[in-house]
Parts: sequence; C-alpha cells; structure tokens
Amino acid sequence: MANYLYYILVTLGVGVLCSIPAIIISRLLAKRGWIRETGVWPVLGAIGGLFFLRLTLPEMSIVYLAVVVTIVMPIIICREDLWTSLQKGKRWWEHEDNKQ
Repeated sequence: MANYLYYILVTLGVGVLCSIPAIIISRLLAKRGWIRETGVWPVLGAIGGLFFLRLTLPEMSIVYLAVVVTIVMPIIICREDLWTSLQKGKRWWEHEDNKQ
C-alpha cells in the first residue's frame, strides 16, 4: 500500500513541478496576444501525461519523463491557437467574437 501511495504522490508532485514552465509560457503568450488563456489545462495535462508515461514506460526514469513532459506540454496545449495566430494574426478570437 505504501508503494502505491509513494507512486501517486511522486507523480503528482513532479507533474505539478513540470507544469510550471507550461503555465509561465502560456501566460506570456496570452499576454502578448498569441493564444487565449488556458486556465488549469497545463497542470492537468502535465499530471495526466506523467501518469500515462509512467504507466506505459515503467522502466524509464522519472527524470527523463519529467523533461519530456516539461518540454512537450506547452507545445501541445498552445498548438492550435499558435497556428491560427500565425495564419490570422494576433488576437484573432476577438475579431471572430465581434462578427457573431
């Protein structure tokens, strides 16, 4: 029982730490008008992604998995808004809201 609790607590803690760069990057991009605010998705995505990777790759070190989640999570969360902003310009969602 203690091993399961340790596994869950370590994964939760590392997931929260891995989400900090994703939160900082998404806030910077939202402040500059490239993406919309993302809310809690970076935190939930990092924790969920880390649980998924730890279950599918049990022999891999948590350090390597944390690096992968830290680098990939901001890209995954912001990809659609970034792509649309590159095509339509900054703050494209404001223009679409005004049309409706």
